[in-house]
Amino acid sequence: MNVAVMLRAGEVGPMLGLSRAAQRDGTELSPTVLALAVQQEARGLALDGDIDAMEAKLDEAAELIARGDSDRPDAQYFYSDSLIEMQRGLAYRLARRWDKAVVSLQRGLAGFDPDLLISEWATWYVAELACALAGIGEPEAACRRASDALRIGIATPGSRLSGFIRVLHREMAAKWRTNAAVNALGEELR
Repeated sequence: MNVAVMLRAGEVGPMLGLSRAAQRDGTELSPTVLALAVQQEARGLALDGDIDAMEAKLDEAAELIARGDSDRPDAQYFYSDSLIEMQRGLAYRLARRWDKAVVSLQRGLAGFDPDLLISEWATWYVAELACALAGIGEPEAACRRASDALRIGIATPGSRLSGFIRVLHREMAAKWRTNAAVNALGEELR
């Protein structure tokens, strides 16, 4: 089972263990690959509620990316300061630190390659921003971002984005039953 699957399943202990194991002999890893393991540990720490350790790990991942990487694997072409900032936002969202999640996700998305933001994997950060915006009580803004993510999810066969947006909509509809934006998102989901 990979770390992303563990995150979705809520298996925090094994997720932390695998992320830490990958870091044990970091001299064998490129800075980019090591940053991946470090930020994955940060997400696990967010779920565990250890915000100080989470922030320290995200700072470490940012330092690794800032170092540059002449041996960067081709598969990590998108690793950048903006991606780490989006990862920071995701971690804050997992920790239910809504305000900080919104700031980091918006900052990361603003600096990310716009050509990559139309991909399904990058659009998850837009969906995460929608969730964080709902968390701070901004249903209209949350619905706009959720709609953006939904369009990519619908256009991508096999995407789980639509399901994520359905769950978010259900939570918003329970809280804001008469909100026009929430109701419009519900129509879009139909």
